[in-house]
Amino acid sequence: MIGDTGNQLFEYAFARFLSLENDNETISINDKTFFYFVVGILWPKSLKVTNKLKYFNIQNTVVCNSLFGFINSILPFFHAVLHRHKQEDNQYMSKLFLKMSAKGKYWFADTSCPSYYDFVVPINKTKHLHGAWLSEKYFFKHRDIIREELRVITPISELNKVMLDRIQSCESVAVHFRRGDAIEVKRFAKGLDVCDTNYYLKAMDLIAGKLINPVFFIFSNDLDYVRKNIEFKYPVILVDNNNPGHEDLRLMYNCKHFVIQNSTFSWWGSYLSDNSEKIIVAPNKFIKTFPNKDVFFRDDMILLDV
Repeated sequence: MIGDTGNQLFEYAFARFLSLENDNETISINDKTFFYFVVGILWPKSLKVTNKLKYFNIQNTVVCNSLFGFINSILPFFHAVLHRHKQEDNQYMSKLFLKMSAKGKYWFADTSCPSYYDFVVPINKTKHLHGAWLSEKYFFKHRDIIREELRVITPISELNKVMLDRIQSCESVAVHFRRGDAIEVKRFAKGLDVCDTNYYLKAMDLIAGKLINPVFFIFSNDLDYVRKNIEFKYPVILVDNNNPGHEDLRLMYNCKHFVIQNSTFSWWGSYLSDNSEKIIVAPNKFIKTFPNKDVFFRDDMILLDV
């Protein structure tokens, strides 16, 4: 397991695809990896990974024993270090990837690289996933099943029920501002094209031109920044319920339309929405150091310059 809620949903989606392709094989979730043990030493302020999938309607899964999972994750870590993706050669890992996948082993070093590697579905019982798999292409065949399984199943709080009613009673637009670690952690800030205020204002103008009386619901891990620094032209409601990530995601995917950031979290917010006529505005870049391979973004998105 790598990353926070959004990444973990991508990880489950690919694992579930392989499970469904192999007679509903059991998925073993490992959230105690050698990878994050090393990351915690090198970057103490980095995200501490915990299992966020337990809040969702995931199927046929078990949580791996911590000690066994830790030991079992050492080899993939060194494999990733030795064969990590090179920025200047976007296809560096593809032959190795196909070779390992043919043996039933899936390795992926750069979790944030928006590239898609073709693969074969092995019949081997054990398939080891190490990475984030940031594309719908990895699970497109079973997307309807996976969308249903990635619904939040925890009971909703009374405060969030009130917010949900507001969202469902208007032409709601979810707007996601990701700051926090994307700004404060240098290795993230260096790689991410964080969307600026102009992007959001342009995106809101675009949606307002297509809808009658839209109401923009603002989701962010830094709402104080939004309050102090952005003057909105349209009615906005700040979702300030002090929610854990999965609660915000449930509110988000109940919105009718979306302005997302280059973030896996708001990607899933827009993807899990049932509105067949949803408008989704997204930035046209995801990671600075890698070319856009059109795999992170979807055909139903309107892309704007960051």
